[in-house]
Amino acid sequence: MHPLPTLEEQFLKQFYEPAMRNHRLRTISERFDWAKEHYEQLHRHQLPFALATFKRVLYRRG
Repeated sequence: MHPLPTLEEQFLKQFYEPAMRNHRLRTISERFDWAKEHYEQLHRHQLPFALATFKRVLYRRG
């Protein structure tokens, strides 16, 4: 059985990677904001993803 993906892995795979392929989003901060908005729309019934976690993911990705 495969382990469940962490929140960071899920965010990167489902939201940040598609933002990187979106050519209208040119800067890292634009991509990150787009991914964060889409994450929050999908998971608005849950607690919001902590900004600290977003920043940690962002700096790891460079």
